[in-house]
Amino acid sequence: MSRDLTPAIETEIESGQTSPILLVKAEFDSGDVRLHSGLGNLSWNGEAWTGAGQLLTVDEIEEVADAISRGATVQLNGTASMLSLAYNEDYQGRPCTVWLGFLDASHAVIADPFVLFKGFMDVIDDEESGDDVYFQLRVENALVALEKAPERTCTDEDQRELFSDDTFFIQIPDIVNLEVELE
Repeated sequence: MSRDLTPAIETEIESGQTSPILLVKAEFDSGDVRLHSGLGNLSWNGEAWTGAGQLLTVDEIEEVADAISRGATVQLNGTASMLSLAYNEDYQGRPCTVWLGFLDASHAVIADPFVLFKGFMDVIDDEESGDDVYFQLRVENALVALEKAPERTCTDEDQRELFSDDTFFIQIPDIVNLEVELE
């Protein structure tokens, strides 16, 4: 899928003074985690972003024209304090967005990074090695909901969970065998 770059990004790219940057925002209940693939802190979109450098990577993001769910994996080398998010928060189904942007020569984000992937956090896998913790956050596309089986069934028991007095499904056998005379 082609992307339209803003004139500001095109100008900076032509100058040869730009560098690409990934921005990742994972929205946890206790607060958003905003990271970028550069060094140091930066400000973009009215928010502060923490540099993770080469410790932050995003696996290949595949775009297809069909209505197929494709996920993405964000990898991060973090600290034990970040591990508490994975263990102590209900993160599944929470939004996560990955942008591709560019920094100008003064290391400021050039206007309008574009969304590479937007989805919902699914699973965080971690591996500890001494003081270092390695995370893999699997993010699923919103289309994954189409692949899941419905949580509701057309049964009397299921209907009564919502409406205890409803007897519709009990009467279905009578309705099926009902003979109607038309005049």
